[in-house]
Amino acid sequence: MRQNTGLENDAVERELRIAVNNIIAQDALVALVVAFEKQFPTTELSILREVYNGCWDARYGDRADLVIGVPHGVPHSDTLVSESLGEIAWDFVIAPDHPLARQKQPLRSSDLRKYPAVYVRDTSLAFSPQHAWLLNTQKPLFVPGFGVAIALIEAGAGIGYVPRHMARAAIAQGRLVARAVEEQKHATHLFLVYRPEKKGRVRQWCVEYVTQPEVRRRLCGEQ
Repeated sequence: MRQNTGLENDAVERELRIAVNNIIAQDALVALVVAFEKQFPTTELSILREVYNGCWDARYGDRADLVIGVPHGVPHSDTLVSESLGEIAWDFVIAPDHPLARQKQPLRSSDLRKYPAVYVRDTSLAFSPQHAWLLNTQKPLFVPGFGVAIALIEAGAGIGYVPRHMARAAIAQGRLVARAVEEQKHATHLFLVYRPEKKGRVRQWCVEYVTQPEVRRRLCGEQ
């Protein structure tokens, strides 16, 4: 009796699970799925959205075959392969009529603590959750995604960092303003991570697609 290996006779996987960091550019993700469906119409594709250490959780917890956008350095491992995708820069943003908008830059941490920090909660279950940005004693305002975060910051309900490519339109339209702060958040270096063993045609195609220079740039929100 043939074992259920998850592969068709020609080594095309019947299913592929991809976890994606929530800061990855959505248009690049859509382009990946469209290209995937044309290439492998019989393979079931599942996309999971993860936040911060949730990306690691998805891989080590075997909830994903590939993880796009694992943040920061990848620990040395004989069981994982990592490919650098590039960096995503962040902008500290506030509403144009927020009290901080009238203050001298860089904004002081002592002043920032007076207002709630809007950010998306880490989705990790097995790893220690991390904060994208939160000062000591500052009130956190947890939201499900950056769309809600941007809307709340525009409404003056809080302040915070947003990936530059997500904040770009709101800043250009005057709905948000970017400000320099004392403790500036550094760019986030992102990686593609997967296990090298039992790599079928579908996963190999995805690795080759995602690591194309133009795709890497689009995933990181570069125009």
